[in-house]
Amino acid sequence: MENLLYEYFLYFGRQTGIEEALIGETQFIFLLIVVFGIINCFLGFKVYRFFFSVVMFSVSTIIICLLLNGYAHWGVIVTTFSIVGVFIAFFAFNWLRLGAFVITGIIMGSVVFILGGEVWVSIVLGIVTGLLSLSYPVLLLIVTTALFGSQIIVDYLQRISWIVNNDYWTVTLYVTLLGMGIQYFMNRNQRLLIDQSLFFTKQ
Repeated sequence: MENLLYEYFLYFGRQTGIEEALIGETQFIFLLIVVFGIINCFLGFKVYRFFFSVVMFSVSTIIICLLLNGYAHWGVIVTTFSIVGVFIAFFAFNWLRLGAFVITGIIMGSVVFILGGEVWVSIVLGIVTGLLSLSYPVLLLIVTTALFGSQIIVDYLQRISWIVNNDYWTVTLYVTLLGMGIQYFMNRNQRLLIDQSLFFTKQ
């Protein structure tokens, strides 16, 4: 999962002209990814709206760069994706159900892909998970973000400890369950954990 996120960082950098700078800060980027994983594993539900905004900003930026590259001056492209990206990210923060759909879908699709699933299978399962999140947003956000974060954490542990190499999925399972338990404990008093069919406007 670490490498998948790193490749996305590089692709974003390639489209925005900062790839060389990112490559020069590889260790720092991996550190950010580990921090990102820890936050997702144990605070995923609390912060998913922020990360959804980041996703929307980065995706809109990439799309704008792809569409305008070769047709407009670079300064115009930068100005466009800066304004449009921030605008979209600002509104995305309040698109609660869409955020749940996208985040859970992306995570599940990524997990299936990493496990060796075909691209189309990853996409289908991601969409199915996203659709289920419309009815069970809290449950699926907790499960998927804990799983996502745990894989990043265990990827890091695997790089620094030989122990994880022999029990990768066992350790991942334990960390996922720990993350799910902590997230549930933190959010157990929310109305959504009782009636998940409501649109949630407060965290």
